[in-house]
Amino acid sequence: MGPFFTPPPYAIPMAKFTIRDHFAGLAMQGMLASIEDQTQLDRLRDWARKNNQTLAEFIASDSYKQADAMIAARTQPAAYGPAKESK
Repeated sequence: MGPFFTPPPYAIPMAKFTIRDHFAGLAMQGMLASIEDQTQLDRLRDWARKNNQTLAEFIASDSYKQADAMIAARTQPAAYGPAKESK
């Protein structure tokens, strides 16, 4: 009996799935989930065209830019201090 799910041939083996890939996936998910109407989608398409990219290319590249920023931020001290207890 074979595995319950056979990944497609283009699937990334989990051993090669990095935290950068994970963060990029989360950023992409958030970007797509935040599109509320056709106007916002058209705005993204226009931004992609201005960068000589398809919409998919723009979303992918921007997601990795966000992931890179998140990774860089991990090495920085928090911009906020610990919560102060109220008396």
